[in-house]
Amino acid sequence: MIIALAGRPNVGKSSLFNRLIGKRKALVWDHAGVTRDLIKGIWDSDLLGKVEVWDLAGFGKEGISIHTVDQKLKSKIDLILLVVDGSEPLTGEDRECFSIVRKYGKPVVVAINKSDKREFKNYSSEIYREFKTETVEISAEQQSGVSEISEAIQKLLPNAVVEKIPEPKDDGEFENEEGDDENIEDEKIEKEKARRKSAKEKTIVIVGRPNAGKSSLINKISGEPVAFVSEKAGTTRDPIQTTVKREGIEWTLKDLAGVRRKSKVYGRKADPLEIFSMQFALKAMKQSDAALFIVEANKEGKLHSQDRKLLHLIRASMIPTLVLVNKWDLVRKDWKEEDFKSLLKDHLKDLSFLPVLFVSAKTGYRVEKIFQSLKEIAERMQKISTSKLNRWLQETLQAKAPRVAKHGITTDKKRTQTQFLHFSYVVQTSDNPMTFQFFCNAPQAVAEDDKRFFENKMRRTFHLSGIPLKFIFRKKTSNPDRKSRLVANPLAD
Repeated sequence: MIIALAGRPNVGKSSLFNRLIGKRKALVWDHAGVTRDLIKGIWDSDLLGKVEVWDLAGFGKEGISIHTVDQKLKSKIDLILLVVDGSEPLTGEDRECFSIVRKYGKPVVVAINKSDKREFKNYSSEIYREFKTETVEISAEQQSGVSEISEAIQKLLPNAVVEKIPEPKDDGEFENEEGDDENIEDEKIEKEKARRKSAKEKTIVIVGRPNAGKSSLINKISGEPVAFVSEKAGTTRDPIQTTVKREGIEWTLKDLAGVRRKSKVYGRKADPLEIFSMQFALKAMKQSDAALFIVEANKEGKLHSQDRKLLHLIRASMIPTLVLVNKWDLVRKDWKEEDFKSLLKDHLKDLSFLPVLFVSAKTGYRVEKIFQSLKEIAERMQKISTSKLNRWLQETLQAKAPRVAKHGITTDKKRTQTQFLHFSYVVQTSDNPMTFQFFCNAPQAVAEDDKRFFENKMRRTFHLSGIPLKFIFRKKTSNPDRKSRLVANPLAD
């Protein structure tokens, strides 16, 4: 069963949506026109069972609303829950919205919201007279009236078949409870990633500058216009989520709000709503298994400065990333893929290890190949045996001159011996993210170019394109048992 929430802007649809599904998934703000995309959630009703709920954009505003929803989506709706504000008089928009809803030919329940307000008694009677249909009084803010909604729906759809809907995945909320420990949160994320891996599920976050084509891509993949597409930048605010099955894996794709320059978001004309939306986007990146980073193809073959900043943000999140050059259909006459990719790698600099795929969300060019590329990246995230790692370390060290860890000094006509940086062994301590601990005699002497040298060599040897690597350099402890074991078999696991 699918229920769609409709109504004019700022009557409390998103607040009611969050109450029904039991989490803060839709942005709520005291400002009209916040919701623009189709947000989906699962309402676990005691009376009705599991019900899919859709939160639509406010009538008359930009976005996917009750009067602009696609015919394919419209046919899936079983009942419309029309939300009106009972604390103020009915408006022309309320009446027009009700008129459109009736033309759908679907059962309608009118939910008169804000029943806790003082003015409610003055205007609710007018609503009952105007809308002669099943009506309930609710307060989304005070969490009252939900059971009445269930009863009204059952009355209109007594024979409705409640489909078996899978439990929704933990896609995060807009607000954490105060006092959450960061380490505990990280442990939860790692456990959830491990669960998804064993269940052949992946959560992919779609990131990019505003208007790079994120919403168009998720619409093309899902086969439904669930995200509002506009030439105007920054139209996505709520995180859009859809699930598809490809390559034997269930992929949950999250289209996040386009992240703008910090000066634009936090500047003098800052929009608090955009700040809120961006903060959730950054948190969702950390919770994901991989990222699709969308850049817009251009004739100059250059990256925008904000693109580079976002790439570093993705790297800080330590999640595998695939770069998508979108709108390739517009420039493919002027560029060969290899030439554009070569120039792009130069702009990526230390992130040049990220794989690149040329696509067009509008035409569907190579869109399906995205999942094959993501699967290949996931398969490269492996546990490398200690024996293989240490053979690689010895071969790598032979190709690099030893670095001086401490120069010898002369005192009282005596000179101390110069100490060189010496690496004893390396082990892998985690595969998500892939983390390696190098044991040496002077960790503080390991320079940045040494780290880059090891990283580049490891990527080439073990084919780790697109995967973030974390290196930890530690001082080797003087443990006699450990030392004797290493001497006996330096390549032991």
